[in-house]
Amino acid sequence: MKLAVYFVAILVCVQLSPTSAWGRRSRKSRKSKTSVDVKVSANKGGAKVSGAVKHQRDNWSAGVKGTVDSDGNWGVVGELSAKFKKRSVDWHNKHYIVTLSVDQCNFNVYDVDRDGYITMEEIKNIFGEGKGPENLFNDLNMTTDDNVVDEKEFIAMAPLLIRGCESTDLQNNSL
Repeated sequence: MKLAVYFVAILVCVQLSPTSAWGRRSRKSRKSKTSVDVKVSANKGGAKVSGAVKHQRDNWSAGVKGTVDSDGNWGVVGELSAKFKKRSVDWHNKHYIVTLSVDQCNFNVYDVDRDGYITMEEIKNIFGEGKGPENLFNDLNMTTDDNVVDEKEFIAMAPLLIRGCESTDLQNNSL
């Protein structure tokens, strides 16, 4: 029975300790959880004490379980588990800068589906949502206002609207 009392005392001390069983507490805020479970049972055949301590933290856990009966029989089981994460770009804290260059004066850059017309949807797919892409499309479509920009409209309006486009360049970059 003395062994059972010692076992329960150790479990309680571990739970009440201001530091973890694995050393000093880290200054960083981490998710950790310690649990203690103690059971005492008695009947005509004798008494039995069982207990467990489990500590969980971020990606690992450790625990000890044990039993002691009034006849002096005892058993202890320990467990340790760890989870490992796959390495990723975020883990390495690497970021890449990718720059793509296209000829802003080439009609085919904007006519993604190659149907001979530039639509508002194609402009938004290239530049995203917002007033800038809408204004560009509306200004390119100014001569016909038919909700599509054909190659002739583009050749006429691009030199006036898109910096770096000159009419001779547009003639050479057409289909």
